[in-house]
Amino acid sequence: NVQNRGLLNELLEEVMVRNRRDDVMKAFPSRRAITTHVTMPRRHLEAYKALIGALQESESSGLVLQLRAQQFCTSYKSLDTDKLPAAARSIIREIVQEPHPKLEHFLQKVVPQLAEENKVLVFSQFIESQREITQGLQTKGETVIWAEGSPTDRARAVKRFRLEPDLKYLVSGRSLSEGLNLQFCRCMINFDLPWNPQQIEQRIGRIQRLGSDYREVLIVNLLLEGTVELLVREYIEKKLLMFQEVFGFVECVLGQLDEEEAEGGVEGLIRNA
Repeated sequence: NVQNRGLLNELLEEVMVRNRRDDVMKAFPSRRAITTHVTMPRRHLEAYKALIGALQESESSGLVLQLRAQQFCTSYKSLDTDKLPAAARSIIREIVQEPHPKLEHFLQKVVPQLAEENKVLVFSQFIESQREITQGLQTKGETVIWAEGSPTDRARAVKRFRLEPDLKYLVSGRSLSEGLNLQFCRCMINFDLPWNPQQIEQRIGRIQRLGSDYREVLIVNLLLEGTVELLVREYIEKKLLMFQEVFGFVECVLGQLDEEEAEGGVEGLIRNA
């Protein structure tokens, strides 16, 4: 908490000049965001709790615990069951072949609402979840390209996405979150959220750019209820609040924190854009 915000702002004004994009770039597109919470089936939630409990009992490091928990939240197949603690191994193996609830929600609930979008960018931190998102979209009959492999392969994928009108979805990871101009896209999906808010801003910065084809860009964040992803959200909120207290205005990153609180959820976000 900032103890004396007024004094801090006065001191910063003496050494820092900050111009907001809204002040200097009137043609810069605005942004709207929504965070959708996905509910896990009971057995899947039990498997998650078993995984966390087993990792804690095995005295795994905090980094390993965090990584395994986040992998569980995006793709069960990203977990190497042979390397998991024995206490969690059997129940994880039971559900690993079942559809992941977040992927199912994305394909069944979100994708249909994107029918009128020309280009959509999808980010995930994990390779296996990127693969499953790509395969899931293909199964739904959507046109998609996965930017993976070497830097040359990724650049080729982005070029195809830009030049081929029929390619609707581009799936990628952190490697494409910096330095690319994708202002011909209006919508971005955060299949998962990194702990660092700056990385989210870098993702959004691929589509929210001067010269955008749109006056407004749309951000959809997906979070799995009852998991570490809620802690990630809380951490991001605190970081953004701290930044706002010190520097002032902060653009929308998470938006509505519950789909039920937002008028019409994802559909409403798109319809009202």
